[in-house]
Amino acid sequence: MSAGTVNKDGQGRVVSTTTHSEQVVNHQSKSSKAQARLAWLLISPTVLVLTIVILIPIAQSLCSRSSGGPGWRDDGFSSPPLSPSWA
Repeated sequence: MSAGTVNKDGQGRVVSTTTHSEQVVNHQSKSSKAQARLAWLLISPTVLVLTIVILIPIAQSLCSRSSGGPGWRDDGFSSPPLSPSWA
């Protein structure tokens, strides 16, 4: 007899051999769905801030490079920064 089949016992009653754990395979409970939703809700501001902090300098660098702004030499490398006034 394979798991998940329905049989009759010796007295003619229907007996299911499927266990509860086999019925809920690949199904998340309401509490685990709520925990996953809460996790995404708590993590999303951090991911947003990190994305902004990472992308702003990259965008500034690309804009400066494409416009040929100060600090870029003809060979595509940036020139060293000027020495500070206190040095």
